[in-house]
Amino acid sequence: MGDRLKNINMSICSSCGQENETQSQFCIYCGNPILKRGKINFKRHYLLLGLIGLILIVSILFFMIEVFNNKFIARVNGEGITRKDFLKRTNQAKKFYESRYGQNIFRGKVGKENMNRLKKSILDEMVTEKILLQEAKKQAIH
Repeated sequence: MGDRLKNINMSICSSCGQENETQSQFCIYCGNPILKRGKINFKRHYLLLGLIGLILIVSILFFMIEVFNNKFIARVNGEGITRKDFLKRTNQAKKFYESRYGQNIFRGKVGKENMNRLKKSILDEMVTEKILLQEAKKQAIH
């Protein structure tokens, strides 16, 4: 029974694992502070959980953006045209037309119509390119 009482009045240092008296604030072996049972530093836990949550959310967002950009907007005989490629080509054409005809070419109601015509034209062009590439591959095989 004496050993049992001895263990109750002792606390274990979380740094070195040595037993110390319960009333001790610092470990007599390593000098580190002894955390009392029940006294957990919740600020550290909340900060750590918040940081892990933030990293998880940012990772999911990057993954979703990448998946969204790589979705196919059209398929030509099983081959897809990705949204990323389409947006890249559209932005290049938009910059070209803005440099040639001014920044206002895609503003307002008329600008939206111009942009829709440009997008349709680019998509048609990309589909035609895919078809021509597929035909060229077929001709090279035969």
